[in-house]
Amino acid sequence: MMDINTVVEPIRTTWEAVYELFTPEQLVSVVPLGMLLVTYWIVGLLHLALDYSKCPSFLYKYKIQKADRAALKLDQVWMLFKNVAFSQCFIFLPMALMMGYFYDEHSTYGIRVSKDLPELGEVLMHLVVFLFFEEVLFFYAHWALHQPVLYSKIHKIHHQFTAPIALAAIYAHPIEVILGNIIPMITGPIVCKTHVLTYILWSVVGIAGTSVHHCGYRFPWTVPFDHQPDFHDYHHEYFNRGNYGLLGIMDSIHGTDQPWRDSLKSKKH
Repeated sequence: MMDINTVVEPIRTTWEAVYELFTPEQLVSVVPLGMLLVTYWIVGLLHLALDYSKCPSFLYKYKIQKADRAALKLDQVWMLFKNVAFSQCFIFLPMALMMGYFYDEHSTYGIRVSKDLPELGEVLMHLVVFLFFEEVLFFYAHWALHQPVLYSKIHKIHHQFTAPIALAAIYAHPIEVILGNIIPMITGPIVCKTHVLTYILWSVVGIAGTSVHHCGYRFPWTVPFDHQPDFHDYHHEYFNRGNYGLLGIMDSIHGTDQPWRDSLKSKKH
């Protein structure tokens, strides 16, 4: 059996080196943002290459929507790049710096910085809590953005991609980026006063998950019990038929996933 120290020790050594390299304020702000951006662009560009080249074909065949609906135009991609770059420079960056500015080790809430690694049990428990906040806050923000007055002025931008792609995960109006992306992601870590390393992990997992949910592919390695990305792809294809949440829990409670469930039944028949 593998000794747990053989896994933990490299993580500890790497973390201690990172800890010595940055100030606490930078660890709370710049480092999580940097990891988030790197993850977002790597995942997004890899999927974009597949979208454009349709190669390798053995992967492109897992595209959920038909090729004619999923076809990308160069002007769409350019429009997406400009929107995402604006959000990352003028929304994500200031919000990240704000997290560092308000960092206080003695406050009740926030992100805690320590040279010691967090306990594994704490990390797992906090990730579950983060998912809870993400599911609830994202659902209600997303549901509100689909009300006619907010949809036409704000959320319609995001739905310009009826066949979503990974890079379009944060392609949105600035108000939506704050309400639907940033607030649901940072609330859990702040409330739990989580360890900064857990916060960094959550930033990477969160943005990778969001990108994959928008990627438009259900690859064979997708875990069978996960209804994403099909769940959100359906939402983009039929924007007024529910599927507002992440995990499907809030949709199940409010019945906003009923059209989705009916479509699955019809496919089985």
